[in-house]
Amino acid sequence: MNVEVTIASSKGQIVLPANLRHELGVKKGVRFAVYGRGDTVILKKLDMPSVSDLEALTKKLAPLAGKKGIKPTDVEAIIHKSRGVKA
Repeated sequence: MNVEVTIASSKGQIVLPANLRHELGVKKGVRFAVYGRGDTVILKKLDMPSVSDLEALTKKLAPLAGKKGIKPTDVEAIIHKSRGVKA
């Protein structure tokens, strides 16, 4: 991996060099978690799970939720509450 240099704009924006964008698969709209301390900034690309990933997770966790007494309507209510939507 080569070290690249970039410059911050007046708005604090930086450009990821093209070869790094290509290597990491960074396209328009990709989200990053940003951490800063002292003179160090770390960017972590956030990959959204696929529908099949979410379905596999749901299938795996459904029995545990059932044992804990959590119903699908409970999950829906929590989602609506966190989004500020009245059920």
